[in-house]
Amino acid sequence: MDSYFSLSPFCLLAAWTRISACPLFVCLRIALLVGVHNAGTMSMNDHIGRYATTDHLAVAIVRAQGTVATIADQHQLRGTPRQLLGQSLVASLLLATRLKGQGVLSLSLRNTGGFAHVRCDAIGMGQVRGMVTSSVREQLQSWNGVDPLLQGELQIEVSKQLSDEHQPYRSLVSLPTDSIPLAINGYLAHSEQIDACMMIDCRVNEDAVVEATGVYLERLPGAADEDPGIDHLHRHQQALADGHPMGLAGDRSDHGLLQRILPGCELIHLKDYPARFFCPCSADRFREALRGLAPADRAELADNGIISTECEFCRSVYHIPIDEL
Repeated sequence: MDSYFSLSPFCLLAAWTRISACPLFVCLRIALLVGVHNAGTMSMNDHIGRYATTDHLAVAIVRAQGTVATIADQHQLRGTPRQLLGQSLVASLLLATRLKGQGVLSLSLRNTGGFAHVRCDAIGMGQVRGMVTSSVREQLQSWNGVDPLLQGELQIEVSKQLSDEHQPYRSLVSLPTDSIPLAINGYLAHSEQIDACMMIDCRVNEDAVVEATGVYLERLPGAADEDPGIDHLHRHQQALADGHPMGLAGDRSDHGLLQRILPGCELIHLKDYPARFFCPCSADRFREALRGLAPADRAELADNGIISTECEFCRSVYHIPIDEL
């Protein structure tokens, strides 16, 4: 059962970048396979906990308050947009616990509201970054607090790239909901077709992230319908469908929270992992990507012999002399 969640911090990562030059603005998205070996920014309290029950229920818990705040600050999001980004980040970290090996899980959400597109990359076990494109970020920063941020169908795309596989697995589903947690649970039921439940509790007070907790439950082979853990799983699924999910705030102890979610179940604590922001972008990686362009294209991107690049995930800016390419 322990191997069900087994991952190391190493992963392969698809890095998306924005290449810009003045007066010409050009967007270039570059897919790179990146080896991750070092850590990023981490709150001491942010972590992922892996558990199981004796009646064949896989359990994961995420605490990511500091990590969500770090990534939301990078994109200068406040209020409800900050909360929606937090829900997406927590969901990606929980979904990544399902990877069957070393790798990266990318979660993309699209809809016709103001929160039109966000992408979160969960890298290995516990490392995560979030991308809000410049056009969406500008809309969110000027949001009037009234216009819907999520409307129409919410499209979820999940990509899983394992280090020992050449092609990623991709899944796409559209659901008629304006709730990210409901959409994620719909994805689990309709696309993954597994008996599972994800609860997310992300709360903000303007700039402050006061809660960023998530719990994932999944039925494993060998479980019986009458087992207490499976009964609790189905009870939480129904509560989500009814719009009354259990709140996750209040219990600072992981074990205490899980006992409240799964009363009467015997929990087995498997392992904890730190959760942190991490982005592997670097000037060297951008140089390698730019070398793949024709000289005429590089010249068009340059301003006074310099190509300026901004990572759309962490918003780090690099200035690369064209003669270095």
